[in-house]
Amino acid sequence: MAAIGLDMLYFSKITEDEDGNETYAAPEKPAKAISAELSVELVEAILYADDGIAEIVKEFGNGTLSLAIDDIGSAVASVLTGVTIG
Repeated sequence: MAAIGLDMLYFSKITEDEDGNETYAAPEKPAKAISAELSVELVEAILYADDGIAEIVKEFGNGTLSLAIDDIGSAVASVLTGVTIG
């Protein structure tokens, strides 16, 4: 069975310009990872042709990743949540 480890967890801030081009900042290590929970929702459609199923399409709809990590500190929390510390 495949396993996904939480060793060496990093994040990178993404900025998008007016044309929709994304730029990634240098990766940062927030803190030690404790656990992760992933929830994925698929969108499914069945396409019919000649009174039968011709194709079944499954695509990613949305997902949620919940992380439990050690003390991240206020600076990293502000980057992850978008809150300004003042």
